[in-house]
Amino acid sequence: MLDNFFRAFTQLRHLIMTTQYSILSVLIRPEIQEKITIGFLLINGNEVFFDYSKHKLGVAKNLLSANAYNSLKDAIHNINATANNYKHNTTSDTPSKINSFSVTYIEYLSRYNNNILSFTALKSIEVSANLEVFTKLFHKFIDNTIAPVKKTFVSEIQKFKKEKKVELSKHFNIDKKITPNEIEGLIVPVSVTLIGQNEVPAFVQTLDLERSTSYLIKDISEILFLQKAFVSTHLQSVAMAITNEPNKNKYPEQHDIWEQLRNTKDILHYDISDADAVIEYAVEHNVHPFIK
Repeated sequence: MLDNFFRAFTQLRHLIMTTQYSILSVLIRPEIQEKITIGFLLINGNEVFFDYSKHKLGVAKNLLSANAYNSLKDAIHNINATANNYKHNTTSDTPSKINSFSVTYIEYLSRYNNNILSFTALKSIEVSANLEVFTKLFHKFIDNTIAPVKKTFVSEIQKFKKEKKVELSKHFNIDKKITPNEIEGLIVPVSVTLIGQNEVPAFVQTLDLERSTSYLIKDISEILFLQKAFVSTHLQSVAMAITNEPNKNKYPEQHDIWEQLRNTKDILHYDISDADAVIEYAVEHNVHPFIK
């Protein structure tokens, strides 16, 4: 009887301690199946840890087509959001959450986006799942690069405007204060990063999502003020925002705002790393400065 007890206890202990992991890779040269390991997923019961190498994502950007890179980036962001949702919302009575990272789901993700992003089969290791273990395994399997000193969002925007000043000036007014004299129906003056027009007005606002929410409310309100003012003059407008993804743990409210911006259809959203997209939009749509 004691033997049965200890056997059952050992099996139970094995189930409790078993942690599973999967390594994510991006396919960069399909003809020879060349891949770069880019992300790491660690699962144990209701605990899920996920992260990806920003450094390697930047490398992949230079090796993939624009469409493939955008698919890769969207897939990684969606996995990250699912992992965060799993960790914060999993309960015993929500099977859809519990199965979020099941074997079946991993296999589905492996086929997603034409296998641009692939997962290894889940492998088991007998360790507890915690941040320290995850970090060590991430450094071992994915990226042990010492992170460079992080540039501030403001410095990156300033660099973008300085380096791209010639191209931007062809299409936009830069750092312009718009008043009711320029747009009828505008209630208060609005400061906008870039503004131009073709058949419709197009403007860009930069949003530093590591600032306090009070500043963000003001910045986003200015976008809404401009949109409403253009509607009052019977014009639709194209609103764009350049942002940075804030750390979810350090800036939870700001991260929620970032998620909302990514999902809204009323504002085109670009990460600071993709700021050139506003120039591509301007060239494609023949945008010229709003104020001569």
